[in-house]
Amino acid sequence: MLLGYREYEITGDGYQKLYRLIVSNKIPVRNMHEEKDILYLRLSAEYCKKFEKICSENGYNAQRKKTKGLVRFPKFARSRPGLIIGFVVVCAAMIYFSNIAVSIKVLNDNDVIKEKVITVLKDNGISAGTYIPGINYSVVERELRQSIDEISWAGITRKGSVLMVDVVENIDKPKSRKERLPSSLIASEDAVIDKLEVLDGQVKLGVGCGVCKGDTIVSGEVVTSKSSWVDGKEKIDTKTTYTRSIGKVYGTFERTVTFEQPMEDRQETLTGKTENLRTVNFFSAKIPLFFSAPKGYYKSQSSTVPINLLGIELPISVTNSRLEEYDFKATKFMEDECKEILEKKVYKYEQNFLKDYEIKDRQTEIQTEKNTVRETVTYKLYGVISKEVEFFINK
Repeated sequence: MLLGYREYEITGDGYQKLYRLIVSNKIPVRNMHEEKDILYLRLSAEYCKKFEKICSENGYNAQRKKTKGLVRFPKFARSRPGLIIGFVVVCAAMIYFSNIAVSIKVLNDNDVIKEKVITVLKDNGISAGTYIPGINYSVVERELRQSIDEISWAGITRKGSVLMVDVVENIDKPKSRKERLPSSLIASEDAVIDKLEVLDGQVKLGVGCGVCKGDTIVSGEVVTSKSSWVDGKEKIDTKTTYTRSIGKVYGTFERTVTFEQPMEDRQETLTGKTENLRTVNFFSAKIPLFFSAPKGYYKSQSSTVPINLLGIELPISVTNSRLEEYDFKATKFMEDECKEILEKKVYKYEQNFLKDYEIKDRQTEIQTEKNTVRETVTYKLYGVISKEVEFFINK
């Protein structure tokens, strides 16, 4: 409950439906209990809006009784606007000036390399007084590696207001790295980009852009240009290099899934018949102590007991298997029973296929037709929407 919590007093005609809605929408409640036909519960602030909407749509009256934590901050801010504005201005100034580079430190003992590094940084607009968040580290690091022959690797990090430039003198790159093809990060879903974590490659589409499945988000074909003025005319030199696009792209997208449950279905039913079978295990050999296995459908539970002689465990054991027979029986379901089965199917789908995504919203539509109950769920998901694809260089 990072944002705080609210306590609710709920009234309505029975609470069984509300309990099911709370479970199906995965709303974490605490201290839930009934007293004199009134339901009391505590709920984390980030789920309050969703919970109140569910109550209003299903005929329940949810009254707020107590509020604790940061959720009370908007009310405090409205009553003291001058204090809040001053606080925001001070914080903004502190954040800006804390992001100004005071100095640049090159972590290398070779003075010649240090001078070359400082020169390349200045050519790329990086010096004391530069606004640090405006620096594209991957582009500058690549420029250092390509411009300085004496180094094989360069990395730029930040320590407070000091830029730390770490360079490694020439080391032969692994053969496997040289043979790998360049690659791009392409969209694996029709989505809107929310976040980029890119270590290498040229970003083609930024945060807030919509992408279709297959669109290139980060390209392995890196095009850089440098402008210079000669005799009063601008000269632009363009250079193209190729690299592996490394990183992840996060975004929001929709996915619609339909689940069906017929009102007449075959269901496993235990017949009540059981069988006990024993097998002797001698080293890797299994010797059955029965003539033939029973025919039909059985569920099995087994346990193995080792044989000891004078405290020494022998390579002999006995496995006892208990078989319970079951058969398939035609079963008719009521509409409410079908809906409960569908809820279980939806839950299994989410646990198996959506575990890598954050479910931001879920819209459900249930239809009954031709003795079949159909539940269509439209998810609004957040997660990784990119995948790496290699490509050949056109020469």
